[in-house]
Amino acid sequence: MDTNDNNCFDLLDKLVKDIEEKISNAKSNEFNMFLATGMATQEVKHSKFLANLLDPKYPHNLGNSFLKAFLDSLYDYKCVAGLPKNSDILGISKSELLDIANSRHIELFTEKSLTIDEGGRMDICISADNFMVIIENKMFTGTHGEQLRRYEDEFTNYQSKRRIFIYLTPKGDAPVEDGIIRQNWCVMSYEKIVEIINNLIKIQKNNRVKIIMEDYAKMIDLNVLKGNSQLLDACEEVYRNNRDAIELINHYAQTSMENILIKCAELIQKKYPEVTIYSRDGAKGNIYFYTPVMKQYFENPDKCCRCVLGTSDGGASVSGFVEFLKPKGTNWDEVQGKYLRKYNPDKVGQDQFAGLMKRQKILLKQDRGGDIEGLKKKIETNIDSYIKNIRQIEENLKSLQC
Repeated sequence: MDTNDNNCFDLLDKLVKDIEEKISNAKSNEFNMFLATGMATQEVKHSKFLANLLDPKYPHNLGNSFLKAFLDSLYDYKCVAGLPKNSDILGISKSELLDIANSRHIELFTEKSLTIDEGGRMDICISADNFMVIIENKMFTGTHGEQLRRYEDEFTNYQSKRRIFIYLTPKGDAPVEDGIIRQNWCVMSYEKIVEIINNLIKIQKNNRVKIIMEDYAKMIDLNVLKGNSQLLDACEEVYRNNRDAIELINHYAQTSMENILIKCAELIQKKYPEVTIYSRDGAKGNIYFYTPVMKQYFENPDKCCRCVLGTSDGGASVSGFVEFLKPKGTNWDEVQGKYLRKYNPDKVGQDQFAGLMKRQKILLKQDRGGDIEGLKKKIETNIDSYIKNIRQIEENLKSLQC
């Protein structure tokens, strides 16, 4: 690739013009009421609209057809590998499940407040005869604060009703919380929602309802599922026509990340001048150092106990941690063994490396687009936390009395 300055700027100029042209052509010229109202990224409004579709009593000219199709698809939904089938979780026949859609006593709620957790709310609840259906709608974020467990706890008092928990995401993600799959939750996706809507559009005779459903399906496909084929074709063409310019951007983006990594190391040395940085190679994605206390307890700390400042997320983020390295072909040495048994017993059986702390995130991928001053403050705050963790590990070493 020719890296002559003038040629590089010409390549970038061509890339910008090509992107502007292709993106403009790829954008739909049709008016979409959901996009116009800014609903695309508002999860609460999605829940409200979905609840209206699910409600047989709502004046949308669908009757119970959407609810029935939703429950039918839920029962047969093909979950990702490793998850139990929805039908097994439900523990009832499909005909029993579909009886919900035929109930004369259906009530739907959105943003229903939890009684056991002030401030907690469930996205969609359906009460029908002997059933209570709870839908957690996660379009743009994951779970936090043990949400799914708390929702299960909320309904422990509803022993007279069969409780059905549904985890709804764009692609049918697993209902994982704190690394644990919540076994009581069925899985459903917006991909399936769009499929249901498109099938109902084919038989819908009310033109107004048909237009609304078409707009909603298109908005989901474009903004949630990212399935705009015209835009994808445009991106592929931009890449084919501007490969050199894109490689140039990738090259300098990587160089920029190396510089950020080195600057972080310099900031650590400024705040803790006594550390010894023995490998400062940002190009390899890691910078290694040790502290005076580590040197005191290990003759060769670079081979036994080291601090690591490195990249993650494919080189887009920076994090820091501290680890023990097992002497080659041997067990942990005396100090390492005592430390692990006392402070990290779950790491005693590790083969080669043992992390002594949870990775400290210093710069996240999503933070890189923020303002420079805010970014500097965030990096400095996170490095202060990293150094605090390092000093705690030093205190732990001192407490061993080796």
